[in-house]
Amino acid sequence: MGSANSEGTTESSLDLLQTWLVSDEREPGLAVIEDLTVAALPVLLDTSRQSDPAAVPPPPEGGESSDARGPAGAAQAAPVTVAPIDLSLQTGNRRVVGFLLFAVAVLAVLQTAVAYADPGVVTLGLAVVLAALTVAAWRSWAGHSPTTVLLVGSHLEIVRDGGRHVFDLADPRLPVDVVGLVGDRSWRVEFSRRGMAPYVLDATMVDPAELLLVLHRHRSEVRYRPR
Repeated sequence: MGSANSEGTTESSLDLLQTWLVSDEREPGLAVIEDLTVAALPVLLDTSRQSDPAAVPPPPEGGESSDARGPAGAAQAAPVTVAPIDLSLQTGNRRVVGFLLFAVAVLAVLQTAVAYADPGVVTLGLAVVLAALTVAAWRSWAGHSPTTVLLVGSHLEIVRDGGRHVFDLADPRLPVDVVGLVGDRSWRVEFSRRGMAPYVLDATMVDPAELLLVLHRHRSEVRYRPR
């Protein structure tokens, strides 16, 4: 309230001063005061409307950011998350085996029905063969342990039979041998382990072409051995 009264008093005084300057009841000896007042009147009018300097916060020193947390508390860049690349093939193989199991089981049921309606050497023989194929496909599907091969950055993660193995492909101290050529049934990649047998990846676990591209991308040297 004190600030509002002060501004009102200043404006009232300036209005009285302007009225006195334009009135005819002035003494001649005040001409100098009149000229000085007229010259200072715009300055007084401008300064009367300026805000209190104490109310304006000073600008930050050194041109730094006005973050309340300061330079040390500025938000840091979020870490980059590398999306894993799936190189495994076991999921597709398991689906194929499951489809074959279903097809053989349907044929076995149909042939059993035919053999029951018309028992004979041929019909009974076909029913027995289809039943044996169904059992073999079931064992293959049930005992087929899925293998997951993921590439996270330069780390190759292999999950199989409840175990997890991680190999850093960018580590030059990790010997990696490629045995055979792509397309061979005996093609495989061997990861040497200290005091243990090499860990083997073959074409039933991973796509050979994709794995070789990954190896050459992260390693300056890949050793090839004949099978």
